[in-house]
Amino acid sequence: GRDPARLQLVVRANVQIRDQALDGGRPLFAGSFDQIRADVAAARALGADELLFDVNYTPQVRAVGDLLEWAERLRELARQA
Repeated sequence: GRDPARLQLVVRANVQIRDQALDGGRPLFAGSFDQIRADVAAARALGADELLFDVNYTPQVRAVGDLLEWAERLRELARQA
């Protein structure tokens, strides 16, 4: 068996960045930067060891350059959360 104390919690965030905040029952990691920042903070509070951002479903990501730009923006967002 595995030692439960050595297991890590890795969260995959399927990010959907929007210009405006989403209301009500929004999916996690979807909405405005402030909403996504709050989701990052919540993942940390749960004890997440790693957080992987997947921006494939973000409408602003259409090319490799977009992917790199959003990866940098999300890295900074995670540092601030």
